[in-house]
Amino acid sequence: MKRSFSIMALLALDLFAAPPTLGSLGGPWWSEDGTTAIDVGDEGFGTLQHCELQKVHDGRFSMSSDGKLTFAREGNPAVAWSAAMDGDFLVLTDAEGEALRFRRESREARTGRCGRILLELRDLNRSLETPNIEAGAADRIQRRIGELKPRMEVILCSLAGRSDKAQEQLLEAILEKVAPEAVEAARSAAHETECLNRLKQVGIYFALYEMKKGAWPKAIDDIKAPDMLTDEILLSCPVTGKRDAFTYVHPEKGDKTPADAVVAWEKDAHPNGDHHVLTFEGRVTRLNDDELKVALKEGVGKAMTRVTITSTKFSPTPDGLELVVEGTVEGLRVGVNAGKPCVKARAILQGFGQRKAPYTSDATAISGAPGDQPLAFTVRLNLGKEDPKRMSIGIDVHDEVRRVTIGLPVDLDK
Repeated sequence: MKRSFSIMALLALDLFAAPPTLGSLGGPWWSEDGTTAIDVGDEGFGTLQHCELQKVHDGRFSMSSDGKLTFAREGNPAVAWSAAMDGDFLVLTDAEGEALRFRRESREARTGRCGRILLELRDLNRSLETPNIEAGAADRIQRRIGELKPRMEVILCSLAGRSDKAQEQLLEAILEKVAPEAVEAARSAAHETECLNRLKQVGIYFALYEMKKGAWPKAIDDIKAPDMLTDEILLSCPVTGKRDAFTYVHPEKGDKTPADAVVAWEKDAHPNGDHHVLTFEGRVTRLNDDELKVALKEGVGKAMTRVTITSTKFSPTPDGLELVVEGTVEGLRVGVNAGKPCVKARAILQGFGQRKAPYTSDATAISGAPGDQPLAFTVRLNLGKEDPKRMSIGIDVHDEVRRVTIGLPVDLDK
């Protein structure tokens, strides 16, 4: 056993208190460092578990009148400790003076405690993403995260051992109980990403075919060859489960094909209404049915959200300078609000200068009817005493319906 309990702490125990009886030790006990667990059952029969290796030994416990707890198993030397209670904790000290503190806790309760820690960590990490969070608040959150992570690691080790795979499986099982919506969202996002990556790889095989043959494939089946695409799972969609999920458009203009021309897309939309679409330049994006129709005729650029910066200027403030950026946005995806079609976005400026933390503006809401596009916006960023010439500034416009962010650098000379 590892030394995890100081000698001074041992001396602080009530040495004159009666040692625990064997009958009072029922139920699993977990060491505070997560390395060991004991479970004493009826008539002393029970288990000693080395948690890190997930090895469980069956045997029999016995307790002497002077507080010696012994664990014996067939064909192996007995193991003995001095047993004492410290409040609700059981303290076991071996012959070398090394001690461990044990907490009595069922496996279900221990798993539940891990789940509560996971939820708190999730909420703390979300808090860190708050724009313009105060440095003091961020430090307090980081300290709390630093306290919780080791606790969770100890519990995971005690329940699943040191195997990363076993711990990941346990974490997923715990999350399914305490936050099923988060697990489902993560799985859906993973399937979406996998589908996007498959279409990207298909695009690589198109380009490889063109390099080898000197022309683009006439049909998608042309890339199925021993020296090219051999795993046809790349042509299936993990979201819809459909095989041969992609439709191919032969780029008849060859190298003169526009970069944003569609060369392949998914036949069936995902549950969110989107299709993954591959352009001639190898980029994959998400378009709904109406946007896909536009992209097939005019290119993906005409079907996506487009941002134009029309002016930048500086205004003096009591604190220094304020940057004012004006622009327009169009091609926003149409949503519904109160039963009426609408488009919604938000714009944020972010600057990096001499200080460690970035400068971030308040979000500017952009909304209107679909026919009102392009929509104008104005965003303001307080730069304080920073020298704009030594700063890097960008603008992010988030299409709230499409859930896509378009980022552009801000030219301060414009």
